[in-house]
Amino acid sequence: MDGWDIIEVISDKLQIPKYVSENLQVMLEKEECTIPFIARYRNEKTRNMDAEKLREFQNCLVEHRDIQKKAVSYTKTIEKLGKLDNHTARALKRATTTDELNSIYEPFKSSTKRSHAEKAKELGLEKAAKEMIENPRVRFYCRKFVCKGTVGLSTLSEVESGIKYIICDMIAKHEVTIKKCKEMFTRTSMNLVSKESASAKSASTKKAAPPPKGGVHKYQNYYNFQMRVSDIKSFQLLAINRGEAQKKPHCQNSDPREGGKGI
Repeated sequence: MDGWDIIEVISDKLQIPKYVSENLQVMLEKEECTIPFIARYRNEKTRNMDAEKLREFQNCLVEHRDIQKKAVSYTKTIEKLGKLDNHTARALKRATTTDELNSIYEPFKSSTKRSHAEKAKELGLEKAAKEMIENPRVRFYCRKFVCKGTVGLSTLSEVESGIKYIICDMIAKHEVTIKKCKEMFTRTSMNLVSKESASAKSASTKKAAPPPKGGVHKYQNYYNFQMRVSDIKSFQLLAINRGEAQKKPHCQNSDPREGGKGI
């Protein structure tokens, strides 16, 4: 099984010897001992762990059992959808936190609408996308997939867009990429930078809109905005996302340690 051992994970997380974790797992799950009983009569098997530490282990054990169950459930759901491949199956088995599991499962959540990537795959562009991923230095000719009269393949632009959608979908489900992105965004120095977009500037110079009540235009607070990702509030992120969808502010992530270079 290409997964993880619950005893090893908990031992590492709580910094306790593996044999102690094994003893506690047996006493809690198989012998069904209570925490007060273990703390009083089984301290030789726990290296004299107090009740508080024992409860911490118990909660951690329950949490990771739930993660294992959820991984199995997600695997079965994705398999029923006919979208389970070896890579996704391995990623689900390796996930040791709920956040990891949810990130892997997110792209597979049922929706009433098919995604652009799914439509492109139905048109037979998945093989082309995989070839481009596997051979990035080899020149690829998309024109051979153009099929006049077929929606999604009728022009070179449609073919290229379809391949891009599939590649984006592959990246969004790639375990290593997801982990790397999380590492990048947990840096305390990572900033979210938002500035007035070119289209918003152009519109404001062509026709000056009357100032709204209070004298501040919508999204104006985010035309020269910068904040650490770890500090940004949910309402601020929501406003920036809405504004960017309307092509008002434009945002990117930057790392001051790399000279503020956007990523």
